[in-house]
Amino acid sequence: MRLLVMVIAAVSSMGCLSASTMGLARTLNKGAVQGWASAAGGGIIASAPTASTGGVPTTTSTGTGYPMVEGGVRVGVSDHVELGGRLGFNGIGIEGKFGFVRSPTMDSGVNVSLAPQVGFVGIGVAGAFVGVVTMQLPVLIGIDFGGHELVLGPKLHNSIYFAGVSAGGSSANAVIDLLSAGASVGFAIKAGPVRLLPEVSFVVPFFASAGASASGTSGAVASGVGVGGFAFQIGFGILFGSSESYERAEDPIVSPPPMPAPAPVPMPIPADGPPPPPPPSN
Repeated sequence: MRLLVMVIAAVSSMGCLSASTMGLARTLNKGAVQGWASAAGGGIIASAPTASTGGVPTTTSTGTGYPMVEGGVRVGVSDHVELGGRLGFNGIGIEGKFGFVRSPTMDSGVNVSLAPQVGFVGIGVAGAFVGVVTMQLPVLIGIDFGGHELVLGPKLHNSIYFAGVSAGGSSANAVIDLLSAGASVGFAIKAGPVRLLPEVSFVVPFFASAGASASGTSGAVASGVGVGGFAFQIGFGILFGSSESYERAEDPIVSPPPMPAPAPVPMPIPADGPPPPPPPSN
């Protein structure tokens, strides 16, 4: 069985692969708390060369589709750092965001941040287990206009699948490491205290390695580049939070106090009027 077919089988057994970001490139304000939820659908398509038939190379392809539901909470540690956690069909995970460029307002400008994520999902039963650790490192570039943001996210994505079984005094283990490159494109629409975020993401594997061992054997390792296939995901998210999660309300304009009324000016005495009384004598 070809290496990529093994990878796809591992992905299918674990259920779901998530390559989404579901966030802005702009970091939250210090002290801001944001919740989010998303629903998506995705698919994995893989192909690998097999032995040629009659001198003509043939290819083995396989694919699967899956639903994805995710959600999480994020907190602004500072205006340039946020931390969060997520939970979904793809297990549990932690994430961070570190802003390097932050525009003064979201009316216009550019934001640039690094948003690492790590996730895990696994299951064990009756002497057998299977799990996957996922890591992705997107560089998020956000273009702001009118309070909305176009989010571009080139990324590296790494999935490590592992499985083992033990029975009757013998055991077997396998590990598959799949390294991919990809990108996501989203558009965060400001709608009052929430933001609506449609997003499309994909990853393309370019390196894979696999190792397997069993009791009484020396084990085997294989690796290769130019792995065929890709994974994609199309989703829609809602980001909950106050309207000041990314921008603080401007200080109210205080009007200056009214100017005091001018003092009355004494009326001049007409020239043909009676003379003023003489000053009192001592």
